[in-house]
Amino acid sequence: MKKGTLPIFIVFMHKKNNMALEPFCNILCNQRAMHEKYHELELSERRLL
Repeated sequence: MKKGTLPIFIVFMHKKNNMALEPFCNILCNQRAMHEKYHELELSERRLL
């Protein structure tokens, strides 16, 4: 999967079977937020070194 296709896919699936994917979406969103935070930390550390 290309970067950026997953959210579109989730929205599409979400419309098809409404509430079933809600927890899955939340987990993915949280993981993505954590992932971005981690990368921000990593980049800031590299700049300091």
